[in-house]
Amino acid sequence: MATTTKRDIEILLERIELAGNAPVRGGMHNVTIELLFPRLMVANRAFSRPCRFEKGVSDCSAAPWCKRIFLKESVEYRFGLGVKVSNGALETAIEGFMRNLIGAALGVGGDVVESRLGGFVGDMGSIPFDYGKKKLVTAANSTTPRILLEGMVDLLPEELTPTQEISIPLCTTSDLYRKLTVGHAPRAREGAAGDSSIRKLLRPAGTEVGQAIVKLNVLK
Repeated sequence: MATTTKRDIEILLERIELAGNAPVRGGMHNVTIELLFPRLMVANRAFSRPCRFEKGVSDCSAAPWCKRIFLKESVEYRFGLGVKVSNGALETAIEGFMRNLIGAALGVGGDVVESRLGGFVGDMGSIPFDYGKKKLVTAANSTTPRILLEGMVDLLPEELTPTQEISIPLCTTSDLYRKLTVGHAPRAREGAAGDSSIRKLLRPAGTEVGQAIVKLNVLK
């Protein structure tokens, strides 16, 4: 019977670098690092913490160890190492509220507002909006954070070195459209007769827009 290789590892976040067309540019976002089937009878191990982004970059390399550590686990056989970037629950609730608010003003559905205004709606979550935030706290408690970016790589314990940096490509999780109006026909509401608008796909789901660099240390 072949022997198995088992390693005790710790995983730290070094930095996340995103291109200009990524849905994340600035502000606080939740970053989750997960291990997929790290060993027998264990399907998943994950940990999340808020990270600040500035111009598409979140650099944690100079932070203390306790601010960079995400996981300390044992792995055997092939396993997956993944990273996800998401809005916080409160930011997701505020973003949905602002879409509907702007949509009502424009006479369109809230689900098409972001495709018209690009990333503007997402940035609204960072505006001091005290009244809205107070009203949305209850909704946020029941809101699932929206995953914006995700990526995963396969690893084998026997191929791990004592210390190494691993680059994980990050891809978008949803399509980004822009609504274009053709001609000058008047519009009543989205989808109504005489609607002269078309949707242009700007960025399909699965588009690679950056990378996460994680440090993997083998403890034994």
